[in-house]
Amino acid sequence: MRIVSRIKILCEKDARNIIDKISKKTGKSKICLFLDIFKSYKNYKCDYMEYYYYEFYMLSDKERRTFVTNKMNDYIINKYNNKDESIKLDDKGSFDLMFKDYIHRDFIDLRSSSFKDFKDFISDKDKVLVSTTDYKNFEIIRVVKDLLKNEYNVLKIYNSIMKRNEVIVEELLVENKEVSRLYSEGINYLRLNTFNDGKDVHVISRVFKINKSKDEKLYAILNENGTIIYPAVNNNSQTFMKHPDTKEDIIDYQVPFYKEAEKMVIDAAKKINDVKYIGWDVFIGEDHPSILKATSKPLAFELKPSVSGNREGLKKEYEKYIGEKL
Repeated sequence: MRIVSRIKILCEKDARNIIDKISKKTGKSKICLFLDIFKSYKNYKCDYMEYYYYEFYMLSDKERRTFVTNKMNDYIINKYNNKDESIKLDDKGSFDLMFKDYIHRDFIDLRSSSFKDFKDFISDKDKVLVSTTDYKNFEIIRVVKDLLKNEYNVLKIYNSIMKRNEVIVEELLVENKEVSRLYSEGINYLRLNTFNDGKDVHVISRVFKINKSKDEKLYAILNENGTIIYPAVNNNSQTFMKHPDTKEDIIDYQVPFYKEAEKMVIDAAKKINDVKYIGWDVFIGEDHPSILKATSKPLAFELKPSVSGNREGLKKEYEKYIGEKL
C-alpha cells in the first residue's frame, strides 16, 4: 500500500510540475527522475519537494545520506519532545507567561480578557503585534498600525483581530536600525533551533528570516557569529545576493546582538527540559534581542548545494548533538 500511495503522490499535479522543472533544468528524462525520486524517498525519506529544494538530482547517494529530511526531523520531534509540554510551549499565551523575562514587552491574551482590557491596552500604542495560538498559522506575526488614528474605531479593530483568531496582542518593540535597513516593512527575525541533550543546550541551525514585499520571506543561513554567509533563498528556491526590494547587500550582513540572542535562547531552553528540540524566533530590538515565540515543531534548514557550494548536509551535526544515528 505504501508503494501505491507514493506512486499516487508522484502522479499528482504539483509533483508532475516539479519533475517537469527538474527535467528542463537538467535534461534528464521524466521517467528517470520519477524513479529516482521514488528511490530517494525509500532510501532517505526524502519527498519530492525536498528532492527539488536540496537538488538531490545532482547528488550522489553518499551525499544524499548527509541531509536531514522532514521525516528525520519529525522523528526527533516525536522522540524528544513531550507532547503535553509541547502544547504549553506552542500556545502563544502560555509561552509569554512562561518566558516573560525574555520577551521584554507587555502583552494581553484576549481569550481571558475583556474588550475594555483590550481598549485600555492599546490606548497609548499606535502599533501592536498580533498573533494566533494555532500552530498551523505559526508563521503569521502581524503588525496592526495606526491605532491612535483610529481611536473611534476600537471595536472594529477588536472584532477584526478576533475574527482572525489573533488573540495574543503584544506591545511592538522598535526594530534595530541595522535590521530595518534590510527591509523596514513587517518583522525580520532570527530562527534558532536548539537541542537540549540533558547537560548542555546546543544551537544546531541559524537562519535569518528577512521580509520582502507581497508578504514573502527570504531565508538566509548564518554562521556561528551571526553573519550571513550564503545568498538568501525564498520559497520558490530563488536566490538573492541583494534584497530584491531595497537592494541592500545580504551576503556578509552581520545580525546585531547575535551573541546575546544565542545566549538568550540557550538560557530559555534550559527552562523546559521535557521539550528538547525547539525552534526560537528572536526579534532584534534597538539595544537588545527579545524572543518572539517558540515552537516544538521546528524545521531543519538545509541549503541547496548550488547556493552553499557544499554538497554535504547537516545530518552529522544533528547526530552529534542528539547522540544517535538518523
